[in-house]
Amino acid sequence: MCSVMMATHFEVYENAVSELAEAMEAERLDAVSIAVQWVNENITQELQGLEPSNQAEVDQTEATFFENKVQEDKEGEELEKSLENSSVHISSSLMPPPPTTPPPPPPAKKKGQKQGRKSTITEKPLPPPEPVEPVLCGSMAIGAVSLAVAKTIAVLHSNPLYFHIASLKHPQEQPAKLTIPLLMVSLVSCGKSSPGKLNLMKEVICIPHPGLMAKQVP
Repeated sequence: MCSVMMATHFEVYENAVSELAEAMEAERLDAVSIAVQWVNENITQELQGLEPSNQAEVDQTEATFFENKVQEDKEGEELEKSLENSSVHISSSLMPPPPTTPPPPPPAKKKGQKQGRKSTITEKPLPPPEPVEPVLCGSMAIGAVSLAVAKTIAVLHSNPLYFHIASLKHPQEQPAKLTIPLLMVSLVSCGKSSPGKLNLMKEVICIPHPGLMAKQVP
């Protein structure tokens, strides 16, 4: 028995706020509907006449289709931003400038008040979160069609899916022994890694070398 699952970025968390969960669910449904539309219309037309057993040609056709979609989405965003900037510039030129107010006077110091002791411990600032990479709605259709083609050919040839995928890399000679890659091991250790009151978390990921066990990784 062999099965493959395709990862997706649209995931509705169980502990999410109701408003956020509804927005994520609506976004997921929109992405799924666009992906189904691509499969039924554009991708089906692009793959007509191709040999299903030629996985490389199928994937290259899908990659070209996806690159064109990404370019169209990028051009649409640039056009939308240019229209927004032009509308903001016109509205700001029509509005009168805001009145200037004098700065407030500094607070008076009380007599006999001692200055507070300055702390000599400097805490390390937390790094800003990484920006979220934009994901094109409907992109899950590319991987789904590629996986469906691979599964179809494996069934027609009466081969396990993993054996068919291995034959794509070794078309001439089938390997006598297949090596399954090991998963990354995440070792999490919590502790105080900076001065001050910040209790940060340190995470170490063990990435196994191909052909070696996790214990043999240098």
